[in-house]
Amino acid sequence: MTVWLIGGTQESAELARAIARADLPCIVTVTTESARLLYPRLIPRLQVWVGRLSAEKLENFLHTRNIRCILDASHPFAVEVSQMAVLAAIEFQVPYLRYERPTLKQSSGLEILNSEFP
Repeated sequence: MTVWLIGGTQESAELARAIARADLPCIVTVTTESARLLYPRLIPRLQVWVGRLSAEKLENFLHTRNIRCILDASHPFAVEVSQMAVLAAIEFQVPYLRYERPTLKQSSGLEILNSEFP
């Protein structure tokens, strides 16, 4: 079983380390070379794939890498890849999990003012 981790965020790097501690094979996808740096090469059983996955390439990606679970830890604004992953999970009958960042709570020490500028 290989986990597909949709990454590119600090949270996804932490999840990659947790998956490695569980001794599960994992492939993380990121869109840029700079995002690759979040994932040290020392993490065992972790592969990093850089580039954009299209819907056309996705079926081959899932089959050739024996993907059995999708863990989406992409940026909240990365809607396209998340939607594509949900559809793939349904079509290929693999579990889809989405990591959501905790929402920020307003601190009692924070004051928000609404001002009009001339």
